[in-house]
Amino acid sequence: MRGDAGMNAVSLLEQSGKEFSRKVVKIVRWLKSACVTAGLILASVVTAPGTAQADPSVVQGSVPDSGFGNCPAGWFCAWEHEDALGRWFQTQRAQPNLMNPIAGFVFGDQITAVWNRTNVDWCAYHFADYRGPALTIEPGAWSANLDENPGGWGDTIRSLRPRPANRDCELPD
Repeated sequence: MRGDAGMNAVSLLEQSGKEFSRKVVKIVRWLKSACVTAGLILASVVTAPGTAQADPSVVQGSVPDSGFGNCPAGWFCAWEHEDALGRWFQTQRAQPNLMNPIAGFVFGDQITAVWNRTNVDWCAYHFADYRGPALTIEPGAWSANLDENPGGWGDTIRSLRPRPANRDCELPD
């Protein structure tokens, strides 16, 4: 009897060990799968086409998808060529220096068309840091060619921002 009990105990330990090994293998496979999934998600967020920066409030579009129809409600959009063609970006926050690249392209002195689809006035400036002459772009306003605006604003904008509350665009901060 003692021999049979000893064999049964060894057999139980072997079965328990095999089941434990199966559980460990399942856990390791699940962890690998979770890591791969997390890596793919992270890669898609970091390398999403059209993303200008880690900041989701600025997005650059590419030439094939340019056009006024791509400017979503709630955003300020600007294009490098008239009729909303060429490279473009959409933003919901101030851009103090458009001479700094957005997704590798410098929009400073390149903006020719705009559309303000926000509910606030936007101010465009000839110089970085909101300096120089200012152009007020009211909610819903758009221009297919800023060269046609008084003062010839095409290819002269170096900074943009929502109009500061209770202030004119041209007043210094």
